[in-house]
Amino acid sequence: MVIPAFVQPSPAAGSPAPTTSADACVAPAGAVLQDQDSSDEQVPWERNGAGKVVITFETRDVPADWVAELQKGVAAWNRSPCLDTKLVETCLPSTNCVTVTVGEGAGSDGNFDAVESGGFTTAGHIDLLSSLTGGERTNVTIHEMGHAVGLAHRLTEGVLMNGDTYDDVFDPDEIDFQNLLVSYGGELQQPGKKKSWIVRLWNWVESRIG
Repeated sequence: MVIPAFVQPSPAAGSPAPTTSADACVAPAGAVLQDQDSSDEQVPWERNGAGKVVITFETRDVPADWVAELQKGVAAWNRSPCLDTKLVETCLPSTNCVTVTVGEGAGSDGNFDAVESGGFTTAGHIDLLSSLTGGERTNVTIHEMGHAVGLAHRLTEGVLMNGDTYDDVFDPDEIDFQNLLVSYGGELQQPGKKKSWIVRLWNWVESRIG
């Protein structure tokens, strides 16, 4: 696999976010998504201008102990210079809104369903499995919020965005933050240059066989 020089070898989970300023949501030239599981798909929200993408998570149907887990997710994903995630009781109209419930987990530990239009996510819903406890509860909550902010599954085992559930992995790593830079600070967000998932997947394939 060929990894551009700006990406360090995949660090252990819990590593610090890239050292960037708050307005540095700009992908390096030629950057592509890294370590992507080709069986999964997730598209970003549309970014308007140079500001951060604001994504709100609606908590009105979420028990208080689970809201605490969502707060951990907000803290984790807001380390990206591209994102401003927030918890709200009820989403306002015409905002980037993700509703959240705690129930059956849509047949798994958790699930994020996106509403997409024009190549971008426009809304979404997270369902979390109510029987989860301890570290697995935290892991799944922050993982599903990762999908909600635009990240697909990773191939590397033992990292937050891998498809497996862990009881001791809670933090995005360098690759997650670099993938967010590609999604929100790259060509995909430029007017007239919106890429389909197939094009972005082909870029990833090229990066592996390069």
